[in-house]
Amino acid sequence: MVFSFHIAFGVLLIALVSGMFLYYKAKKNDSGVGKFLGIVIALFALAHLVCTGYYGISYWKQGMYQMPMPMMMHQMMDNKGGMKMGNQSEPNMPAKQ
Repeated sequence: MVFSFHIAFGVLLIALVSGMFLYYKAKKNDSGVGKFLGIVIALFALAHLVCTGYYGISYWKQGMYQMPMPMMMHQMMDNKGGMKMGNQSEPNMPAKQ
């Protein structure tokens, strides 16, 4: 989970720089469409950076980055170390009602 936050943040920084670079080049060449696309790309990247940063900090405050696996995985594991989801029963055992 930590690495997905870092990857998303890095990709968004690349998108932000790309949008600003496109805007700079279009402004230099006096291209209206290029300037518009550069601004749109930069604004979307900036908005996504704010959202990614917010959720990254909120997950960090919840302690999600201190666990080797997400909380749902801890809840699905049974005592034997196997995966158990929902109302599954053991083999050769009737389902619990």
